[in-house]
Amino acid sequence: MAENAAEIVIRPQGQAEQQAEQTAEQAKKTAETLLTEVLLASPEDYVFKFNPETQVDEALVADFRRFAFEQKMSLENAQLMAKFYENHVRELAEKQNREQARLLQSMQKACEEDTEYGGMSFSDNMRYAKAAVLRFDDGSLAEILNETGFGSHPEVVRFMYRVGRALAEKDMPKAKDVQKERSAAELFYPSMRK
Repeated sequence: MAENAAEIVIRPQGQAEQQAEQTAEQAKKTAETLLTEVLLASPEDYVFKFNPETQVDEALVADFRRFAFEQKMSLENAQLMAKFYENHVRELAEKQNREQARLLQSMQKACEEDTEYGGMSFSDNMRYAKAAVLRFDDGSLAEILNETGFGSHPEVVRFMYRVGRALAEKDMPKAKDVQKERSAAELFYPSMRK
């Protein structure tokens, strides 16, 4: 019976500690709620810290500020959600960069293996493509082709190669185009040939 008495004494004491902890935790939550309501009087009071390299969607962040305010979310919890968003944006950007690099490599490989301008004379043939761009571009086309990666697209390279070849061939007279000089009479009266 003495053992049971000790147990009875211990149980109420443990329950009292639990109740005290619960009361303290409720008081803390109430204080946080009151503090949140005082400090966060409008959606603009939710200020999030993002990495400077992260490109965030400002409209989405503004919508989230309104949502956090309407839900009476603590600044700490709102910042945790903003951090989650930031990590997602960073991972998405990294994935897109990897995919872009993979696509660029595959296009470059396709160009090098192309049957018309690739193969052993790829470097020589690229001079024609570069000559076409240099001849007609004011600088903006090359910039666009480089920024987007389309400058490595096999069909764009093929087009530039063909233009460059045509320009090179135009400068060289062809055998059928070489004609003997004709007199003015022959030019005006072609039917009067001798």
